Formats: sequence, C-alpha cells, structure tokens
Amino acid sequence: MNYDVIGDIHGNATALYRPLDAMGYSRQGEVWRAPEGRQAVFVGDLIDRGPQQLEVLRTVRDMVESDQALLAPTKRWSMWSQC
Repeated sequence: MNYDVIGDIHGNATALYRPLDAMGYSRQGEVWRAPEGRQAVFVGDLIDRGPQQLEVLRTVRDMVESDQALLAPTKRWSMWSQC
C-alpha cells in the first residue's frame, strides 16, 4: 500500500479536492476513491478557519468510513462526531 499524505486543509474544500484530483482520486457519488494500491492519510488541521468546514469533515469522514483514507486526529478531532 502506498500512502498519500494530505495535511492542514483548514476548512477549505478546494484545498482538499485539488490534491485528491491531482493524485488520481476520483469522486464516485459522495466518496472520493483512491487509485488502486493507494490510500489518503489526513494529518494536521482539517478545520479551524475556512468557509467549508462541514463539507471538509463530511468528505474526510466518508473517505475514512469507506476505507479510502486514514485520519491522524489532532486537537480538533472532537468535531468529528458532530458532522
């Protein structure tokens, strides 16, 4: 398995979708799917100041729940259960 590390999205969905698209991930319904043999790893701050915090949380949650990504929670991970 190869890992694509994505960090510090800060509630900006464009900052999330741009690297996913560039690395060959494809959106299928509500879930971004990883290319064969790869998985995203989210580190750093997913939210804290951007305009699309809930969208970012839902996107990452959907990817984690469908085994397309892993999450290394930070101090703001408590928001996870609220999305």
